[in-house]
Amino acid sequence: IRIEDNNIDRLRTFYSCMYRSVLFPRMLHEINDRGEIMHYSPYNGQVLPGYMFTDTGFWDTFRCLFPFINLVFPSMGEKMQEGLLNAYLESGFFGGRAPTGTCRNRKYAGGRCCCLLSGCVPVLRSISCVRFL
Repeated sequence: IRIEDNNIDRLRTFYSCMYRSVLFPRMLHEINDRGEIMHYSPYNGQVLPGYMFTDTGFWDTFRCLFPFINLVFPSMGEKMQEGLLNAYLESGFFGGRAPTGTCRNRKYAGGRCCCLLSGCVPVLRSISCVRFL
């Protein structure tokens, strides 16, 4: 993104904010020796194909960061949506933040993985689906 302004302080502020806005969520996937996208599932302890992300609180980001990513970096937005779907398929719920370890030893009363749950994920999925139609 390139913007123009004669005020260097405003340029610094814009680019600093943009940089910080895309530090998270972090990728929890990598490319294997065959060029396939793989991730270690914190939900079931398996290595599985596809994208996975962690370290975002949807309550804080679903109104600003994810729309920004979907507009400015749409291919990354698609990967994040696939990561959300993978989290659901592997855990049975839409968690707000994937734990960085396995869930086997971290359970709470409902028997689900101990991680931030979010009611914002369905809204985020809907907005992203409309964006990519």
